[in-house]
Formats: sequence, structure tokens, C-alpha cells
Amino acid sequence: MGQQGDFRVDGSHIPDAHMTDRPVGYVEFCQRCSADFHQLHISKTCLLRIRSGRKTVRTFAGVETTVEQGEFVYLRRGENLTIGNIIGDTGLYFSEGLVIDDAVISEFMQFHPNSSNAQDVRTGHMQDGFNDAFSSVVASLDDAGVSDAILSYRTQELLLWLQLHDVAHHIHCCESLRDRLRSLFEGDLERSWKAPDAARELGMSEATLRRTLSKEGTGFTETLRDVRLAFALMRIQTTQHPLAEIAFECGFSSQSRLSEAFKARFDITPGKLRATDAQFASFEMT
Repeated sequence: MGQQGDFRVDGSHIPDAHMTDRPVGYVEFCQRCSADFHQLHISKTCLLRIRSGRKTVRTFAGVETTVEQGEFVYLRRGENLTIGNIIGDTGLYFSEGLVIDDAVISEFMQFHPNSSNAQDVRTGHMQDGFNDAFSSVVASLDDAGVSDAILSYRTQELLLWLQLHDVAHHIHCCESLRDRLRSLFEGDLERSWKAPDAARELGMSEATLRRTLSKEGTGFTETLRDVRLAFALMRIQTTQHPLAEIAFECGFSSQSRLSEAFKARFDITPGKLRATDAQFASFEMT
């Protein structure tokens, strides 16, 4: 990932070389113990393939999907989900996926609107053709000769595969103040955000900011901490950067402050969750 502007998904390795300004990025998620992460905000649409272990996804309404090793799961931008990552026989949970920009989905939907049978399903096992298309997009990210237009076109083949399985696509509109505030924070997590500064950036008074957030069932401090911890979770699961460095990236004053807040939010410590370099390398060689 490398830059905070590349803040991505659910809380599940994002190789720096693949997280650029291109319309599609490649992600790898790895952890060494099973854990549930409640009410995670999905900040970017992501299509994941589970390579070790399994994943559970539960919506606010209580609809749960279990995704087994070798299957795919589709996470849509704007969703708030409870995510469970369960380790497999390798001793790790490991998944890889594609992070898809809204522009790619929007262009696709201009020509392929959702059918009347489309549902908010997350899919599961897919045919060999889908796997081949997925691998083709991943390979395209390593090919400097593949333009963004071709990369987008190849990704849209995957979107069509999903649609043919009655999977609905959505473009999330940041209509709520909480969504707008999250986007603001995600753009500069190292900043020491204060409510008056955020209100000014959003073109409103501090009183209006706090009042509107309260009506939406949240608050300024709560939203800021949630964004910072979601980013920390992603960095812990996708990099081997020192925890002190991650704490700084997320706006925490120290590693201990990060660990304390992380444990309170996710009921697990960063050190217990994180896979070691040796574990990750051993999985890659299998």
C-alpha cells in the first residue's frame, strides 16, 4: 500500500508495487490466528479469493455467508460488516484479491445494469473461467504494457461473471456526514484532527458537525478512532512494518496507545494477530 491515500478494505499483504493510482489494485491478507472484526466499514470494493482457511461475512441484518478455501467473496464499498477470518491447516488465514475503483464499476453498469434477479449475495465457488479471468487481471498488474483501459476491461469481465450469478453491483454514495468525515480522515490519518478543523474542511460549523453526527448515531472522536483502527488493522495484516511505525501512520502517539486501543476495539492484540515474515514466506512457497 505504501501511502495513506491508498486506504482500502476490510481488515484483512498489500504489496506496495501493486497499490498505485491504477483503477485496480492487488491485495493479500494474512493473519496467524482466527479472529472476528465487528462492524468494519468497507472503504473500497474488493473481490477476494481465500487461499488458506475460511472467511465469514455477516451483515447488520444478521445475514451470514461462509466462504471456504478456494472460493471467492465480494465486499462492496460502503458496507458495514462483521468479518471473521479463520485459520486453515497452514496455521494461517490467507486471501488474495482485487481492489476495484468505483469508476470501473460505474462504467460497467452503464452497459450492464443489474438484472431484476440481482441480489446482495457474495458468491462462493466459481467456474474455472472465472478463476482464469481473476488470474489474468492479477498478471496484468505486473505487465507494464497493459494500460489502465485494458486493466479495467479485464476486470469488467469478472464483474460480468458475478452478474451472471445474480450478484448485484453497487456504487456507494457518500451521502451521510459520517461517510464524508471518514473520507476526510482517510486522506490524512497522521494529522492531529480536531472537530473545528474537520468542520471547516466540510464547510459547516462545529456545532452542526456534532449535531448531525449525533443524529446519525455516532460522534467525532468515535469516527476518527474507528477509521484509525481500521487502517491499523489493515497495515498489521498486510505488512511487516514495525508496530511503532504503524502507530504513527494511524495518528497514535505511541505503539502502546495503538495496542491498547486495538485490543479494546478488536479484542485481540496486534502482536497475536500478525503473521511473521517466516510464516508468510513459508505459505508463499507452498
